[in-house]
Amino acid sequence: MKKITTKLLMTVLVLFGVSSLAFAMEDGDPIKVTFQVNTSTVADTLSADGVLQIRGNVNGSEFNEMDYFGQTVNWGSGSTLLGDNVGGDYWEIEVMMAPGDVLTYKFWAGHDLDTGAGFNDGWEFNFEGEGNDYVFEVPADATEDLVVDLQYFAGTSDGRTKPFEVPEGFKAVQFRVNVGNAVSTNQFDPEDESQFIGVRGEVQEDGRTIHYKYVIETEGADPGWEGDVGPAGGNRRGFIAADSDTTLGWSFFNNAAPPEGDIVTAELTFRANVGLLEGLGFFNRAVGDEVFSPGAFNSWDTGSQPMSYDELNDVWVANYELTREVGDEVPYKYFIRWDESRFDEDSPNFIPGLRQDGDNNNGWEEPGSTGGGDRLYTFGSEAEQDVTGDFGSDIGFFNSLPEQAIITVDGVGAETLPVTFQIDMTNALSHSTPFNPEEDEVFMVIETPFFGLTQGIPVGDNQPSLDDPEARERVKFTPTGEGNMYELTLELNLPTENHIGFTIAYEDPDGARIINGGGTQPGRRYYRYIDPVDVLEDFTIWPEEFTVEPLEWVFEDLDFPAPPTYGIDDVMFSPVLFGSGENLDWGSSIRLTREEQPDTRNHFYSGVLLIPIEGTSIEDPRFGENPQQIALSQNYPNPFNPTTNITFALPENINVRLDVYNILGQRVATLADGMYNAGTHTVQFDASRLSSGVYLYRLQAGNFTTNKTMMLVK
Repeated sequence: MKKITTKLLMTVLVLFGVSSLAFAMEDGDPIKVTFQVNTSTVADTLSADGVLQIRGNVNGSEFNEMDYFGQTVNWGSGSTLLGDNVGGDYWEIEVMMAPGDVLTYKFWAGHDLDTGAGFNDGWEFNFEGEGNDYVFEVPADATEDLVVDLQYFAGTSDGRTKPFEVPEGFKAVQFRVNVGNAVSTNQFDPEDESQFIGVRGEVQEDGRTIHYKYVIETEGADPGWEGDVGPAGGNRRGFIAADSDTTLGWSFFNNAAPPEGDIVTAELTFRANVGLLEGLGFFNRAVGDEVFSPGAFNSWDTGSQPMSYDELNDVWVANYELTREVGDEVPYKYFIRWDESRFDEDSPNFIPGLRQDGDNNNGWEEPGSTGGGDRLYTFGSEAEQDVTGDFGSDIGFFNSLPEQAIITVDGVGAETLPVTFQIDMTNALSHSTPFNPEEDEVFMVIETPFFGLTQGIPVGDNQPSLDDPEARERVKFTPTGEGNMYELTLELNLPTENHIGFTIAYEDPDGARIINGGGTQPGRRYYRYIDPVDVLEDFTIWPEEFTVEPLEWVFEDLDFPAPPTYGIDDVMFSPVLFGSGENLDWGSSIRLTREEQPDTRNHFYSGVLLIPIEGTSIEDPRFGENPQQIALSQNYPNPFNPTTNITFALPENINVRLDVYNILGQRVATLADGMYNAGTHTVQFDASRLSSGVYLYRLQAGNFTTNKTMMLVK
């Protein structure tokens, strides 16, 4: 550390107009004083991204120009004595002082430097009456750095006191949660004596780590759990001090802050189609199989409220009344609960390998379109809302797979379909448990239950496929002899689905395995699709063999491209636009689409029949010179690197916004924002600064909104 002499320091002070201070220090290094602070007593949700600051003066004078050992020390926001969050409610602030210096100060807490937290506009309360500040003095004979004992922020007039009492022989772990959002959205009523807020979890075997979640408890009902709220999804995690009390830090229930926007009560309608499962023989409502729509709004209920079957439209329907802030995301999935006969080996309804027990449960969907994560619906402002589904519709196809995704014997022209996978294991060489090409074996771990069922490959926790000799041999990669590239040709038994979710494991001769992916969030596994050759009205044509784009081994954040469209696009579901494939006749009806309703008296439906003029191209009738409706095209090229073009059509002059989002829902670009004339418009998207992956682009034109996905491959 650079030595600072009294003479040099006095010279600096004179230059800044501070010449009459007495310093009890001699030549030598300054003393670093570390203040340890616990902010659990701040009456606010102060997060690790907030601010904890010491404001005050040294020896009765303020230093305003970074002039005291390189620090600014004053009673304003300009003080540079800022704390570092070291976990939860715990902070450390380092102050450079000289022996004999006296620091008169208070802690100040804020969400930023301008927005104070707590009851006192960010300031600690005085102690022993009004006007008293806190004082710290460096001993005149100090020669070493000092660490001040942990102090609790004086969030009330009680001063710096611990917020709880602990019996002798015990240590405490404090949980604190803000349920303001749940109260505002009618999920929790503080006045209802049958409800209370709880926490559930467990202390891990190491005695130092705790996994937990907050719950809304209602008498006579299942608890209302938080969703995937941990740093990487799943449970919250905290660390317990070995021999002292621990506060785990403020949390918002479900990570949702109290609302700032409009609160709306609306009826949400969920629609699910399970045609693919019916086609594969894994669902039959006639024997008692049911569909559920569990989500954060109903405590992920998979047993008490089955959806109703709408035979006319071949969808399962559920309605829920929710009160939420406009713009909130509502997480949900679809779930299959099978009749008991499905698990009875003596029943003709028996499905071998099917499970419905705890975590090893085949009933949950894991859509490849969401990377296996939850579906998310953005809550709107209307009193009645149709939850967004797949392919621009309000129908959610189980696992985002329509019937057209079934690979059939007729569609291939053979009993099996060979699919080849290649993976570059180079990155695994530098893993903490490195891959050893000389000894280790590489395997595909199938994670998609229904695909596994069609192939007779066990799927579930602890990689059961690798403990089954026959399955193990089927999913084993072999080295290609080119670098660290490995190859597997999986001979698929038909029929099956074209959607495969999987991870990669490597195993040493002793049986120790390293497996990538995991968790509950997008990126938990790879998802790949066998692309159809063509999708006809009632028939899908598949290739005789297929090679998946080469994979690259990574330990986490595994990539998942957008699924094929299977010939389904927005035209099928948005206000109906009929092309040359539709005919108007007396023998059958063309279904019209219900428009947004202006009131309860009027109910409008619409559709447009397009009749091509001889000699006129109808390759894409939406994008003629005079578009008859708002439409958004698939980007071209797709996949792309690094630029692609996006075209949209407008039937009238209208205000337009075109945004691009990543898979986390974060906006990464705005391509159009303003008034556009009627006609066809093309904009270019340059993704050179972004990483490879799936992106969503959303067109908003007036009250009309539609989305599509695209894939960047670098």
